Amino acid sequence: MEAPEGGAPGGLAPQEPEVGPDGEIIGGPRTPQQIAAQKRLQQTRAQVDEVVDIMKTNVEKVLDRDAKLSELDDRAEALQQGASQFEQQAKSLKNKFWLQNLKLVRYRGTPTMSDGTPPAPTNATLTAITKNCE
Repeated sequence: MEAPEGGAPGGLAPQEPEVGPDGEIIGGPRTPQQIAAQKRLQQTRAQVDEVVDIMKTNVEKVLDRDAKLSELDDRAEALQQGASQFEQQAKSLKNKFWLQNLKLVRYRGTPTMSDGTPPAPTNATLTAITKNCE
């Protein structure tokens, strides 16, 4: 007589207990050790599920922070470019109005010599011109 699969001739050998999808033994008596082991297994699975959920949340947060940092970096770069342009335009306007002021002072307030040439600049005039160049 042939032995059934997994057992001795005549079917007298103990078979492995059938386990359900949740890991519990289906049917048959359960020993206290099996019950304790099953409880520990369920607790461990619950802890693993909790850790997996926390890790998923952390990954989402990291990705959100990365996107926000990237956006912030882009904004900072745009501000830097704007500040550079502002500085160049301010320098250009300063030079333009300094030149206009110089022409206006020469036109209105510079006395001329009898031959029509302006007198040599004084130290005060040179100091004022030098200050405007800085």
